[in-house]
Amino acid sequence: MVEITLRMVREEELGTVWQMQQQVFAAPSQAELRFVDSLAQIHWRFRHPQNCYYFILRGSQRIGYCQLQRDKTGQRAQIRPLVLLPPFQRQGIGGQVLRLIEAQIPEIKVWSANTSQPAGGQQIFSRQGYQQISPDHWRKIRP
Repeated sequence: MVEITLRMVREEELGTVWQMQQQVFAAPSQAELRFVDSLAQIHWRFRHPQNCYYFILRGSQRIGYCQLQRDKTGQRAQIRPLVLLPPFQRQGIGGQVLRLIEAQIPEIKVWSANTSQPAGGQQIFSRQGYQQISPDHWRKIRP
């Protein structure tokens, strides 16, 4: 089994983030539109001090990315979105990514996430202890 790791995205790599987004959301549904950003929006989010992007790596291969947005207190964070390229979906990798992010940033007490695919989100997020707040919104509160 190849190890899944996370690596922070550098500014010069944001074009790759945009390309991955285009592959996954090639024909976005109405619900998915909120996850589709222009390259300029990705650059803007990247420069915001409470945002960061991570590549999801399988070995040395980039298989997805996620954006993490913290609030000003530093104790709440939202995953917006967690994107895996189609060949790597439905293999348990999303759950591994959630565990890795939570372990790397233990000061976050309240995690939230939105998903455009409630059925897939139910599997990924509920298995990791997230509670469904609405059809496409999930939250996990750590002690």
